[in-house]
Amino acid sequence: MHVRALSLMCFMGVLSFAAAPAFEVASVKAHELPRNAFGFHSNTSKIQISGNRVTLNMATLGTLIRDAYDVKELQISGVPVLRDQFGKEQFFDVAAKVAGDDTPTMEQVREMLQKLLAERFQLKLHREPRELAVYDLVVAKGGSKLKPSTERSSVPANPVTLDGNAMKFSAAKWPIADLVNFLKSNVDRPIVDRTDLTGTWDFTLEFTRNNPDVAPVDSPDADRSIYTAIQDQLGVRLAPAKEAVDVLVIDHAEKPSEN
Repeated sequence: MHVRALSLMCFMGVLSFAAAPAFEVASVKAHELPRNAFGFHSNTSKIQISGNRVTLNMATLGTLIRDAYDVKELQISGVPVLRDQFGKEQFFDVAAKVAGDDTPTMEQVREMLQKLLAERFQLKLHREPRELAVYDLVVAKGGSKLKPSTERSSVPANPVTLDGNAMKFSAAKWPIADLVNFLKSNVDRPIVDRTDLTGTWDFTLEFTRNNPDVAPVDSPDADRSIYTAIQDQLGVRLAPAKEAVDVLVIDHAEKPSEN
C-alpha cells in the first residue's frame, strides 16, 4: 500500500511538471557588448509582451530570475556572475513565442520563464525566510480613502495616461493584493499588506514616476511621488519596517547553450 501511494505521488509530480506552462519556442542568446562598452542594470522589468511573443533584451541572469519570480533584487541570494569573453557580466536576449494566438498574462509568462531558466540555465534554487527591509502597507492616520466597488464599477477604456513623468492610473474591482502588486513594481522594497482591508476597491492614482530617493527635495515632482500620492489620494501609506520574507537562494546556475 505504501509503495502504491509513493508511486502515485511520483506520477502526479511528473504530471504536474509536464503540465507546467512552457514557451512553444524560445531562443536565448548572449548579448555581446564591445570590449570598451558597459551594460547597466535596470530596476524595471525587462519582460515585454506583444501578442503571443515575449522578449527580454539585455538582461543578466539576476535580472531574469528577478523578473521570472517577481521579486526584488535583495530577495535573491547567491546568483553566480556569468561573464562574457572580456570578463564582464554577461547580458542575454530572450525571444520566445507561446502556443496559439492569444496574449498570455504576465503571470503565465513568469511561469514559462521559470521553466526556461530551469531548462536552459540549469537553474536550481530554494526559498528561505529572512528578515529584510520592507514596506508595510498600512491605513493612513485619516483612514482609507479607497472607494468600495459596486456592480457598476468599471475600468475606463484607457486606464493609464502619461504626460512626461506624470502618470494617471485608474483601477476598478481591485483587491488590496492587486494594489500591492502595482505598488511593488514602483518601489525598491518588498511590500507586506497590513491594512486588514477586504473586498474590492475602485481608485484613481496620480503620481510622478521619478525615483523619490534621488529627486531633489525642492523638485516640483518631489511632492507627487508614489509614496505621497497613495497617502493623500488613497489613504494608505508605505511604512518602513523589518519583516521575514522569502528569499530565493540560488543553488546552481550555468551559462546556457544558445538555441
